[in-house]
Amino acid sequence: MRDQTVPFLPKYRRYGLILLYGLTAVLLGSDVWPAILGADAQTDPIRGIALSIWGTFSLLAVLGIRYPERMLPLLFAQFTYKVIWLCAFALPRWRAGTLDPSTDGLFHSMAIGLGFDLVLVPWIFVARSYFARFFVFGSDHARGAEPG
Repeated sequence: MRDQTVPFLPKYRRYGLILLYGLTAVLLGSDVWPAILGADAQTDPIRGIALSIWGTFSLLAVLGIRYPERMLPLLFAQFTYKVIWLCAFALPRWRAGTLDPSTDGLFHSMAIGLGFDLVLVPWIFVARSYFARFFVFGSDHARGAEPG
């Protein structure tokens, strides 16, 4: 019997998450792993950090294919870094008319990825599963205590 305190995720939403994890693993992984494996002593350390983080996302996305609901925090992090990058770095350059071709390509990739995140992440399930507890003050459930 299913625990009634945990929100139900319909199959089509679950498959949407699996698709998103699969796209992340394949598209991001195929782009980032050749750069990681081909890195040398001359690679900029900041670029190395970015590549390492993206490599981590691509590897953890494989786990998301098997455990879509449990790996949702990975998608939160992915969604958040895209929003921050688009708002803090790409948008000011776009508004000033100073987007170079490299940044323009990243801008489009991030915007398309953000669109996939917005459509495929089950935001109502996320709100009920992850954030609803923060707004129930004074109860044992809000403090993370197990019922019963």
